[in-house]
Amino acid sequence: MDLDALQKNGWPCVPGDFDQDGEQDYAFPGEGYSCNRSVPVRVLFTRGGHLREVQALPRKLSCLQRYVSNDASLPPGQGLVDWGEGNATWIYRFDSNSWLATSHLSEAH
Repeated sequence: MDLDALQKNGWPCVPGDFDQDGEQDYAFPGEGYSCNRSVPVRVLFTRGGHLREVQALPRKLSCLQRYVSNDASLPPGQGLVDWGEGNATWIYRFDSNSWLATSHLSEAH
């Protein structure tokens, strides 16, 4: 998988350090991505600028965005967020082995 080719072809991606190792990682939504449709999301973890591992998030997402914790009740670091209404905002954080998905009340973003 060529990260440069995906980005040059306009494939949407969300960069971030999702495994907190100091290296840029990339979250790519599946085909048909839009804020009106949930799709599978895969995260490419890198090390030294090279592909290290690909993992799928535990559920489909829409309106994919990077999440940076500013809340003292959550561990510091980056993750992914799928904003929703009511109690439908999901935050995905990687714990060095797998993705943890937690539901939260929606806030203004």
